[in-house]
Amino acid sequence: MKKRIEIITVLILLVGLQSLQAQEYQMKDLLSKQWRLDFNPSVYYTFTTDSVTFHVEGRDNRTLDIPLLYCLSATNDSVYEKAKVGKIRSGKYIKTFQEVCPKGKKEVFITVYTIKELTDTKLVLVNGSEERTYYNLPIDQVPKVDRPHSSPKKIAANPKTVLSPKSQEEREKELIRRVEEQLTGKK
Repeated sequence: MKKRIEIITVLILLVGLQSLQAQEYQMKDLLSKQWRLDFNPSVYYTFTTDSVTFHVEGRDNRTLDIPLLYCLSATNDSVYEKAKVGKIRSGKYIKTFQEVCPKGKKEVFITVYTIKELTDTKLVLVNGSEERTYYNLPIDQVPKVDRPHSSPKKIAANPKTVLSPKSQEEREKELIRRVEEQLTGKK
């Protein structure tokens, strides 16, 4: 009888540990939506099976689109897995791959986002200490929040998920600055 109780206890413990693992999210729940950034709803993302496109709406009704390769992943690592782009249909993490060629030298920047929440209308992504909330809602229905502030010390403390010399927020600011230049024609 004692042996039976021990076995049942072990089984209950194993089931409990399995349920504590982070939920895996489905690619289909990301697709066919405009994920608007909560502190700037004119910036939004759209997902296809192999790319996530960063969209910036200008004041003159023009939109600049910048696609990045991505894949869903079950692991939070910094491995460049171009072969997995478009192939993995579920995961706990989103890995984006940005290929750049400064001075003719190819570099790949990998950013790993933990999917904290994904519903039909809300997507919460975490990168290091930075948390971003996106809404799949009309632009006038996106909840208004102040721009979040990130601590460079917190970002530097987690180099595994921020692999470029610049933080994700700095890259977003630089991207928005370049988009505004292209939309307005000013430098």
